[in-house]
Amino acid sequence: MASQLARGFLAEQDLERFVREEHGGNRAAAARAKAASGEACMRNAPKAALKYFRDALDLATTEAARAAVHRSCAAACRDIGHFNRCVGHATRALAVDANDLESLRHRLAAHEALGCLLYTSDAADEGLGVD
Repeated sequence: MASQLARGFLAEQDLERFVREEHGGNRAAAARAKAASGEACMRNAPKAALKYFRDALDLATTEAARAAVHRSCAAACRDIGHFNRCVGHATRALAVDANDLESLRHRLAAHEALGCLLYTSDAADEGLGVD
């Protein structure tokens, strides 16, 4: 499991202690608690929310639970401008449910932002102005 940890707030041994002591060994409940903490941070601290979501990914026990957390990660990444990561998280969520409209919207918004950034960068390289 150590190689798959997503670098959230807690190290592997601390995550295991959190599951054991705070949630009576119930990994799914611990994952839901971390995801809920992330959702609570989204408005004011999306970077911190992303760390909670990463912990939730490490604890998630089902593909559906992981997809839900990936959807939240996509939103946080979009909000802080990490558009490539947003696309990655949205794609992982869509792999579980191809009809997940929220993840599709995150992915499309990130692709659009990346396209604008590339256009602006190319124009700057050419010494052109962009509107």
